[in-house]
Amino acid sequence: PYTYFASTDRHFGEIQLECSRAGASAAALWATLKVFPLNRSGLGDVIAPGRRAAKLWHSLVSESEILQPYQVPELDIFAYLPRVHAMGELDRVSHAIFEMAADTDRPQQTHLATYVVTPQQLANRGIRLREDQASARIMRSVLMKPEHEPLVPEMHHHVQMWSARAIDRELGIEPAV
Repeated sequence: PYTYFASTDRHFGEIQLECSRAGASAAALWATLKVFPLNRSGLGDVIAPGRRAAKLWHSLVSESEILQPYQVPELDIFAYLPRVHAMGELDRVSHAIFEMAADTDRPQQTHLATYVVTPQQLANRGIRLREDQASARIMRSVLMKPEHEPLVPEMHHHVQMWSARAIDRELGIEPAV
């Protein structure tokens, strides 16, 4: 579930041998650390924009009436969810947001992923929902590219818009013309 594929059709990456694991991963890490050492001016310069982007998006979502943060991001991964009342609603609305983001008819893509949580995991973070099902999807964004940092306000705008549409659809509210 960590891929961005919204299609229900089989994807080539799911049915082939990739042959890119094991030794290749170790070699890639070694080469990366030779170019970008583990310090502020090495890998720190590479990952800092993603962390700032995640923290910025967290602050925007914290002020939202439509979305709420799952937790404060530690690095470049930010998880959040629509403000709904039940686990079933959360799952359906999150999936609808994911599908709207995956719409390939738009010129600029916003890649979102989902993350499955339980009522207890939400409650541990102060989020209490009616437990009408055992788990639900929430939204997860990985802001790993430096180019993501200046795009956070635009991405936030789009995700808020899709969230409002998905919540209205869940509640049976007709979209305004």
